Amino acid sequence: MKNITLPKFEKNFDVFYYVTFFSILLFWIGYILSFFPETLSIGDFFGAALIFFPLLGNIFSYIRSYEWGFIKSRIGTSILFFSLSVTMWVIGQSLYFLNSISIFNNQLYDFFFISMDPLNLVALLLLGQSLNTFKEVKNNLSIMLFPILLTILNYLAVSTIQGKDVFTSFLSFDKDFLYIFGSLVTATLIVTLILFSRKLGGIYKNALKLILIGIIFQFIGDNIYELTEIHENGSLYDMFFFVSLFFITYGIYSLNPRKLNEK
Repeated sequence: MKNITLPKFEKNFDVFYYVTFFSILLFWIGYILSFFPETLSIGDFFGAALIFFPLLGNIFSYIRSYEWGFIKSRIGTSILFFSLSVTMWVIGQSLYFLNSISIFNNQLYDFFFISMDPLNLVALLLLGQSLNTFKEVKNNLSIMLFPILLTILNYLAVSTIQGKDVFTSFLSFDKDFLYIFGSLVTATLIVTLILFSRKLGGIYKNALKLILIGIIFQFIGDNIYELTEIHENGSLYDMFFFVSLFFITYGIYSLNPRKLNEK
């Protein structure tokens, strides 16, 4: 792994990230609860925050991958795929934001959002190999039936709430189905790794738990987005995505190679 000297900012990154996150979150909650005058239109501010805050975490996630040696190590490669996933979010959200304020009229953002889960899955499989859990995952493939069944039940429930024909809606297999399924498969694999990882003293379980919490918030946000008829910047589902990206990026950042020396 690379032994590089990072700027002093990294030493204060934890505090800076927490303070920035909670400041925006509290402000956001106030906005959603209508604590601000109706004449104050700040929804676009939160849409922009969904670009720049994950981008900041993304920069440090690439630094983590560099510290592990990028593709020279499985963990470095795993973190690289995690980082690429967040990059897909930043690009997708940028296109979505430009589309929402009528600067860019295209729905290419769906391609970037949908590509996040496959990248996360590759990252988790590589991390599983590094933690000697790949064999256990293969021996417990039946656990992957859980996200399939839960996705079907979730999708049918959403269709029922929306008043759609359940059978027709299920056969459509649209992008919302992919979002929900991807989140549940990712969450299931993370839980499997947490349960079976023993190598490295389990010191990276907390990082995996942070990523898992982020995926759960992503799943909730996907469902709120699907059930919401009016889509605009700063909505409740955006706030769930914001919380999701905080936990995911901080989880990646927590895969610190220096923890090996601490043990």
